[in-house]
Amino acid sequence: MFFLGATDQRVSVVNDAGVEVYHAELRNLVAVITHLRGHIRAVCIASPAGQIDPNLLSVLEGQLKLDPAFQSLQTMPFSPGLDARLLALAALVAATTVGHSNKEKKGQDKKTKKGRR
Repeated sequence: MFFLGATDQRVSVVNDAGVEVYHAELRNLVAVITHLRGHIRAVCIASPAGQIDPNLLSVLEGQLKLDPAFQSLQTMPFSPGLDARLLALAALVAATTVGHSNKEKKGQDKKTKKGRR
């Protein structure tokens, strides 16, 4: 699986181990998403203005939701100079945290049900 981070200038792709496997200019974001379709798990996008175009986000989220592996799309403000690789790692952490919290909840539910019987 791959995790993408994008700033207003760069896009970065990291793998499950958090190792950057690709980086490019932001104008290549569509090509990256197209080529990695089916393998993208999370995306984190940041803007120095603090807000990202809602139309862009809705189109991006709509396309990514067609991918069964896709889990989350995050947006955040950032200060100038923030690296896209850090955003890709933030996407990795967010996707990993979501997966573990769901597993823990399911495990706790099973324990509770067994204790009630």
